[in-house]
Amino acid sequence: MMGIRNRLRNEALGAAIYGDQIAMPALGRFDDRVQSYARNTYRQAADALPDSWTGARGAVESFADMVHAPRSAYSDDFGGRSAMMAARGLQAGGITAAGAGLINLTHQFQNAFGGPGDQSKPGTLEMY
Repeated sequence: MMGIRNRLRNEALGAAIYGDQIAMPALGRFDDRVQSYARNTYRQAADALPDSWTGARGAVESFADMVHAPRSAYSDDFGGRSAMMAARGLQAGGITAAGAGLINLTHQFQNAFGGPGDQSKPGTLEMY
């Protein structure tokens, strides 16, 4: 019985070490790349705005720096990690809302089309 307990403890310890030393740094590097790409995309969009739109340009750059801040911008305590998770949650919520909007648009198209004019005429073969 003691052998199973020790083996389970060692497996759990190995998984924790793997998570701390390999998986989490890899996820962190991935997050850094995603956030950097998003910030750069927003900055390119801001640079494409007319020169007279300085207020809009500043708002876009501020949004990029606030929502897509690098991990190094957050403190390594509970408050900093919570703020980072809230920012990443805001990004996930935005993507989810965009997906829901596309689904609603698809349903509107389905409801707008498919009436009698789109059906086969009586006495003809159905088109599936």
